[in-house]
Amino acid sequence: DDLRVLLTADQEEQWGGVERTRRRLTTVANGTLAGETVDLVALCDELEAPATVESELAPLLSRYELDLDRALAARNAMQDEQRAMIDGAGQGMHPGESRLDVQEMMQVAGKIREASVEVRDVNDSYARQIRGVLTGDLGDRFDRLWQKWCYPKVYAPTYTNQVLEAAMGFEDLDEAQRERLGALLDRYQRELDRANEAWARAIADSDAEGRSAVMIGGGGETSTVSMKSSYIV
Repeated sequence: DDLRVLLTADQEEQWGGVERTRRRLTTVANGTLAGETVDLVALCDELEAPATVESELAPLLSRYELDLDRALAARNAMQDEQRAMIDGAGQGMHPGESRLDVQEMMQVAGKIREASVEVRDVNDSYARQIRGVLTGDLGDRFDRLWQKWCYPKVYAPTYTNQVLEAAMGFEDLDEAQRERLGALLDRYQRELDRANEAWARAIADSDAEGRSAVMIGGGGETSTVSMKSSYIV
């Protein structure tokens, strides 16, 4: 607010873009569905495409920022409503007591899930459009980045991978040792890729079933609960 007071008329006209960027950077990660927490602007920056491709992607990303912002604003509003319900339920109560209406909370959690699906669908739609612009190695690199952004826990570096790569860097290895370590690393990576693909599919299947809802804790942390359950654990 203090910064906005200092703006010129021309700068004020661009303030909406600042708000959209801030909302994307600070809240897109507050989700639980695969693909919901992807920031395609940041992903395309990581892609490091040639200038000609970046110029072709620019109109797409501009439309993406607008559509994503609308979806994020709706989801964030529902999350704020749930957080206010949790905070309000404990006001004036003794420790351990609460006026929380579990059924009402579950209804709000279901609405948050619907809003989260909207965010995810925006990302899915624009990811397909961006992929359609890319060819060759650039397209393959986008596919890998998309998987990693959609499933960050699945594709996070593993301890075993870090150990094997560190061992490959030992300068005193003889040729036979280096060859055996390289074969071991290759075999491990192939097996890990298969396991990660299965894990990612399981997450996608779980999301598609639609049997979980998002609960926002008082500190802003998110968790999922079963929509079948009448209780919050």
